[in-house]
Amino acid sequence: MPWRGTAGAARGARGRVDPRDGGLPRLAAGHADRPPFLGIDVPRTGDFLAAVGDARSRKLLDAFVAGARAAAPDLPLVPYATRLRGWLLPLTRLSDNASFWDARYPSLMLTDTAFLRNPHYHQETDTSATLDYVFMAMVTEATAGALARLADAT
Repeated sequence: MPWRGTAGAARGARGRVDPRDGGLPRLAAGHADRPPFLGIDVPRTGDFLAAVGDARSRKLLDAFVAGARAAAPDLPLVPYATRLRGWLLPLTRLSDNASFWDARYPSLMLTDTAFLRNPHYHQETDTSATLDYVFMAMVTEATAGALARLADAT
């Protein structure tokens, strides 16, 4: 396909994909440290998964949260519904979800905010020693459980 990145994918899907289907871009998970000020109430340590959606994504956000909590009840989960496609809180637009929001598709950003806290993020020093595999396994269980639940609902 001739698309470049998610902006092209979102534009290319217009008219061929039901905009109610939504998408789940994600940012890397697995580094626990104190999260930065985000303008939202988050746990004081980075051992949580944030699920961020815009107003059009509220149904998808609620369904994801329900499925994730059922699949991984010990994983701290922070749902957040941003306004105006995230333009008031630009940190919610730093992943592929923003391209889908801009094309009017429901989409979620799944993140533990490691990209804001991990000094090794996308650096040569970003090695397996800096990651929390138990946390990543819980995130995987939560995401897989939520996706299975979403698939059953369609």
